[in-house]
Amino acid sequence: MSDDTVIATRILTVEGRKRPAVVAIYAPRQVSEDEWACALSLALQAIRVHLDEAATQYIWLAEPGNHGFEPTIPIDFDMDFARRMTRLLEQETTRFVRRSVLLRRQRRNR
Repeated sequence: MSDDTVIATRILTVEGRKRPAVVAIYAPRQVSEDEWACALSLALQAIRVHLDEAATQYIWLAEPGNHGFEPTIPIDFDMDFARRMTRLLEQETTRFVRRSVLLRRQRRNR
C-alpha cells in the first residue's frame, strides 16, 4: 500500500450541517527499518479524543452522543492493569446484556 491509501472510513452526521464528516484512516508507512509513521490504535484514540472535545456533535448510526469511536484499554504501561480493565469491561458488558435480556423477557410476558 502506498502512503495515501485509505484503509478505513467512517461517515458521521454533523449536527446542524447538511454535509457529513468523513473520518479516514490511512495505511501506515515505514519510515525506517523498525519505525512506522502510523499506529492504528493511536490513530483511533486520537480520533476519539478529537471528536469528544469538539464543540460540534458528531453522530454515527443516528444515535446522538455516539460518534462510534469507543475508548481503548491501554496496554503500553502495565499488562496486569490492562488485563484487570479488560476483565472489568467484560464483566460489566455481560451484566448489561443479561439485564437487557431479562427486561425484554419480562416485557414480553406481561
